[in-house]
Amino acid sequence: MRKTTKLSCLVLLSMVLVSVTAGADGRSPSKGPSGCPFVTQKVVYPPGTSATFRFWKVGVSCAKVERLFKAFWRHANAGRCEGSRCIVSLPEGWQCSGFSAAESAETKGAELGCYKGPRAQFRAYPLMQGRGFLSANRKIWCSASALSALDDRHLVCVSKAAPGHFSGVGAVLGEQGPPQLCEELTEAEAEQQPPPLGCSLNFDSGAPVLTAGSTAEDGGFRCSAGQAEITCTYGEGKAQHGFVISQTTVAAT
Repeated sequence: MRKTTKLSCLVLLSMVLVSVTAGADGRSPSKGPSGCPFVTQKVVYPPGTSATFRFWKVGVSCAKVERLFKAFWRHANAGRCEGSRCIVSLPEGWQCSGFSAAESAETKGAELGCYKGPRAQFRAYPLMQGRGFLSANRKIWCSASALSALDDRHLVCVSKAAPGHFSGVGAVLGEQGPPQLCEELTEAEAEQQPPPLGCSLNFDSGAPVLTAGSTAEDGGFRCSAGQAEITCTYGEGKAQHGFVISQTTVAAT
């Protein structure tokens, strides 16, 4: 998740380099509900970090989405855009821009989009923000905005609770120190001792799936998907800390 005091769209847009995350066969192993490959974008703030985007689209192919998305960033990086939202006019009547806070709220978390008309448009959503993502087996849900009430940025992952249980296992990862690990709790155990903040989030079974072998990034947080587990880290080298979570187990790494 990101601090409430974000940089403006203009500042972010002017300092971005886009790269497509691809698998060994050259194709993206990750796709959102639109069927389009996820795109990982390197940003300057926080320094040296990246964010992975998914797409919503109407009346436009995934190939066209990718071309327009890259064209928008080429203009934005070069400062060839207008206004605080970095509006860019592209061929064939397309217009792209970053979204204001109000527009982002109205579109449920989109940060930018391109528009030709009601029947030809798309939006880009940070994968870890908003609805977050599910593991390949749909038994784990992760989000970097679920704990937005906290001052520092955090990533949280929880497993789907078994029948008769209040919550599954989970982990809360911040920028500093080891992750907070969450135990699986029955309804009776949760009544006696409420779980810590972040350990009992509502499981979003409709979030996009991060397929096995793919990776998502956001502001220094990095999550890699296996067939039945998710490994998430923050930081580099000796300062790196994180966790690995499956449906029934979680451990610090």
